[in-house]
Amino acid sequence: MDPWLAARALIGAVLLAAAVGKLRDRRAFAEFVASLRAVPVVPAVARRVTATVVVALETTMPFLLAADRTARGGMLVAAALFAAFAVGIAATLHGGGTAQCRCFGGAGTPLRRRHLVRAVLLAGASALGAWAAPPTADGALLHPAALLPVTAGLLGAAVVVRFDDLHDLFTS
Repeated sequence: MDPWLAARALIGAVLLAAAVGKLRDRRAFAEFVASLRAVPVVPAVARRVTATVVVALETTMPFLLAADRTARGGMLVAAALFAAFAVGIAATLHGGGTAQCRCFGGAGTPLRRRHLVRAVLLAGASALGAWAAPPTADGALLHPAALLPVTAGLLGAAVVVRFDDLHDLFTS
């Protein structure tokens, strides 16, 4: 199985789900902006701009990851984005903040250490994905052999997106 294709599918699908969740309606985006109030590394004057940049990156990244020529760069940008999320989550948790995780839109749950772990793992997967990129991958996603790694990546993304629900299911 090709880890490069699996990583592209995983990261692309996670970021697409995050963007769709935040952009599904005005209220979802407004709730995401409001959730940034509790993140100490985001100044009040920059909340809306920060939210807009985050959503723009989340929207753009799946397209960069889908194209062979831009996928490695897309993985590096995704790694930086997830690392920034990890810094924000860590600062919030360290400061005793009570921010809601609005990662995928929805009702949100209070930020916990598990969200930090998820962000770090996604940053690592993105960085490893960029490192594992072959020198040339022309048409790799369209090749029949891509079916298994892409499917594995999409299943992994489903687990990441429903992470809070799965956590609640298995811990309650």
